[in-house]
Amino acid sequence: MENAGLVPEDLLDIRLIGAPIFSPDGSRILVTEQWLDPKENRQKSRLLLSDSTTGEARPFTQGPSDRAPAWSPDGAQVAFLRRTDDAMQVFLMASDGGEPRQATRLRHGVASFCWTQGGGELILSAPLRDGRVEEGKAPEPEGDFEKYSKDVLRVTRLYHKLDGEGFFDGTQRALLRLDAATGALCVLESGDYDCLDPTVSPDGTLVAYTSRRLPNPDRYLGVMDVYVLPLAGGAPRCLTQGRLGANGPAFSPDGRQIYFTASDPNDDGYGHTRLYRVSLGGRIEPLSDSLDRTIGDESGTDIGAPGRTPIIIVGGSVYAPVSSEGRVGIYRRDSRGGWSPEVAGDRCIYAYDYHPAQGFAIAYADFETPSALAIVGALGERLLSQGEMPARVRHAFTQPAHFTAQAPRGPAVDCWLLLPDDPEEKVPLVLEVHGGPMSMYGMRAHFEFQVLRAQGYAVLFSNPRGSQGYAESFCNAIVGAWGEKDYQDVLAALDGALERFPQVDPHRLGIAGGSYGGFMVNWAISHTDRFRAAVTMRSVVNRMSAMGSSDVGFERVPQYGTLWWEDPSPYLQQSPISYASNIHTPLLIEHQEEDLRLPIEQGEQLFTVLMYLGRTVEMLRYKGESHGMSRGGKPWHRVHRLRAIADWFNRYL
Repeated sequence: MENAGLVPEDLLDIRLIGAPIFSPDGSRILVTEQWLDPKENRQKSRLLLSDSTTGEARPFTQGPSDRAPAWSPDGAQVAFLRRTDDAMQVFLMASDGGEPRQATRLRHGVASFCWTQGGGELILSAPLRDGRVEEGKAPEPEGDFEKYSKDVLRVTRLYHKLDGEGFFDGTQRALLRLDAATGALCVLESGDYDCLDPTVSPDGTLVAYTSRRLPNPDRYLGVMDVYVLPLAGGAPRCLTQGRLGANGPAFSPDGRQIYFTASDPNDDGYGHTRLYRVSLGGRIEPLSDSLDRTIGDESGTDIGAPGRTPIIIVGGSVYAPVSSEGRVGIYRRDSRGGWSPEVAGDRCIYAYDYHPAQGFAIAYADFETPSALAIVGALGERLLSQGEMPARVRHAFTQPAHFTAQAPRGPAVDCWLLLPDDPEEKVPLVLEVHGGPMSMYGMRAHFEFQVLRAQGYAVLFSNPRGSQGYAESFCNAIVGAWGEKDYQDVLAALDGALERFPQVDPHRLGIAGGSYGGFMVNWAISHTDRFRAAVTMRSVVNRMSAMGSSDVGFERVPQYGTLWWEDPSPYLQQSPISYASNIHTPLLIEHQEEDLRLPIEQGEQLFTVLMYLGRTVEMLRYKGESHGMSRGGKPWHRVHRLRAIADWFNRYL
């Protein structure tokens, strides 16, 4: 088939599938399907029901915002979340079909839930104000003062906003019990703290969850403890005592232990996420130190499908997701503590479930496949389905060439290069740098890269030091020292591509990246004139000002060992704004106006400096969008962004 290449509008024709979950008998799989609606300019999702043997699928719900399904223990019902009146609520539906029934009408919605073992109740994590269950919309203020000042936000905490969620409204996520038949609700646990990720023990007597309850919790955002609460009544018990940042607790089959993933708060994100086990008595065991890889899916993409990567315990084995060298696979820890890949390959598994009669249901992506569903069992692997898209779009995704590059005295770095089809002359190159920096470019499709390739560009991307998916020392090599070893690795990747691929024109080079990747764009063009054009997106510009304006900027103080207002020198040394006078590369600045991770003042500072200096610079401001717009923003803003990037490079390369 002739490959016509992608255009930005093709993003609107891609459907993605993910988050598979087996029915209790293993015969069926619920899958979440996600797509963009250009008419309503929003992302939508619904549930599909797939046969585990044939792969035949049909719509189970109609959407438009259905996600997080969970089968009742007897398989008779499915609970899921659906957005109504701007809040996610629990809906219940018979597993053989019919109309869903709204089970909650909580004013602030539901964050997550799980079934109890008996199947008659659900445990909810739901935001409450002062521990009170409030249902329906809030009443309208009666007086003019109340009516016209209700949008005033009183801020009383250090940690008071989060990118993608906005400013906190004074609610805290409590644990509630919901009677599935009557809709009756009762509060199990609430306070001036959140209760997250509930899961019920096999015997139905305990609920495990995570929470942060410290004297000054906002100063220790990396801490999250595992708690257990008796469902029959009693006080909660903390099992981990403020030492870890725990997530996703899962009971062992006998209910005596809880497995969870956690990072060390002192690593500030530059260490590995590890697998742990804690007894009900509080004895903690690290289980993945020997692996020297991070537990979890660290791969990035701009067309991400719904993910779900639970810890699975079968007999003496534990299964967990592991990121390694651009791949994400399911690894097995045996009873002796050894680790080995169970379901792997040159791809990224971003969601899975397990059933003893079937094996693993996996949702995965690779460079040429945005999303797919397969069964991996005793008889091998069977592809069940792929996310829908036009054939022309599917065939436009191509495989990059892989190579490694090495800076002087540095480690080998994974690099990939996409080349246009059969170039008749030398082609320009765009170097892309991922965000984080504690992320990784994985072996999965990137729509932006393929669009640029279709425009005639070679696209280079790599995992420099600071990336996850490698040894812990590889990631923490850049703590408090951005722009040094990582910059050397980025340039080594560029030099390696120019050396290996004679099709690339060394005189027409561009660079692009978002967030930390945007930092690297700003840093590169203020330290070299090799690039003829650059696009910096939602970028780091002034690390000193970001300390006070970013939602979590204050967390980075330990990296520098000094307070930013008392000694700004290390922050400014790490700030591209300090070197902006050296920038002569034509620069497009893209930023989102509701970005709370790197507020738009970052982009504004760089734009103002370069305009003042008379340099070639333009700025795009996207209203109503947050830091993650390129992955989950309004469809037409995402298309506009892709067009703008291609237009900028077309103009200058």
